Amino acid sequence: MTFPRVFELLPFAMIPLSVSVSLCCNASLGDVSQGQSGKSGMVSFTQARQLLIDGDYQHAADAFRNLVADDKEGNAYAGLIFALAKQDLLPEAEQLIKQGKQRFSSNPNFMAAAASARYLHATVNPPKGDLYLAVAADLCERAIKAAPDNLIANQTWGLVYLRLHKPDHAALCFRRCLSVAETPENLTNLAHTLLVLDQRSREGRNLITKALNLNSAFYPAHIERAIILLNQGKSKHALAELKTIPDTEHTAQWSVVAGDAYCMLNDGADALAAWQNAVHLDPYNPDVYQHQSSYYLSHGDEEHAVAMLLRGLEMEPFNEDLQCHLLNIAKKTRNESLRKDIYREIRPSENKPLPDVEIDPSLSFK
Repeated sequence: MTFPRVFELLPFAMIPLSVSVSLCCNASLGDVSQGQSGKSGMVSFTQARQLLIDGDYQHAADAFRNLVADDKEGNAYAGLIFALAKQDLLPEAEQLIKQGKQRFSSNPNFMAAAASARYLHATVNPPKGDLYLAVAADLCERAIKAAPDNLIANQTWGLVYLRLHKPDHAALCFRRCLSVAETPENLTNLAHTLLVLDQRSREGRNLITKALNLNSAFYPAHIERAIILLNQGKSKHALAELKTIPDTEHTAQWSVVAGDAYCMLNDGADALAAWQNAVHLDPYNPDVYQHQSSYYLSHGDEEHAVAMLLRGLEMEPFNEDLQCHLLNIAKKTRNESLRKDIYREIRPSENKPLPDVEIDPSLSFK
């Protein structure tokens, strides 16, 4: 049993992504020329930026809130928007984007921060996901054109490419991030992408080891290591790796991988319980539906296998992987009634092309 991509890399909670995504990208702002030092007794721009780099998003947001009133270039706005997005506080982030986009539309940091918020929208609103991804990609491209080493823009664009099933393009973005800052987050993002391209990637495994050497408490890297162990057939070791992560850090991705480990250990009850918990934490992760479907199919239960895939398509109607799995079942099943049901369910989306997305002027800065 192969274990496909199950790890979203930004802790935007959906990853509950709770989008958590747990994306594990503690991105910093790109280079800034302004020397905002703040008023007496206030945290300076440099200090606020460091809080962001350190992943202390709550205190970073508090610091940037005190700086936006005097912000002439948009960098404090950008820092606050990104810190809010990392905490899944989209309404406040959107308000700031609306306030600043006329004044700061050419600031690469502001564009990159807005892109990260658009990416998060895509993960929690799949029906409009293509629109938000297109806007995020457009903003990232423009930000990187102005500032090639902008970390937020490169990280977000890498995540967009992963969402679009283009890991080769994502790897280029994450390599640029790593060339700017060798952090556990950037190491793990690149490692994850390389392992999506080739689950035997030695470079990917080495990057995870390096990330954990830098910070042994960086839990997304532990989840990635568990996936590596699963792909090596070491399910007991993978489960042991997962159990080193505190209960408070058991994200949807943790539950997906735990379900995979239990499945390999022939513990169906615990596998299903873990996967169901993953759905509860993040119903928009298509991998969990695929894994449950594969489990039912391996036990000869085609109807439940199809039901799981259809549930996934309810969350992401245009997910090609889920559609392909359904078509494979339809081609192989001897149940004529089930085959007709599958074709009836997927043909409407199959014949309806993916939206040719036009960028909404209210979302972009053009």
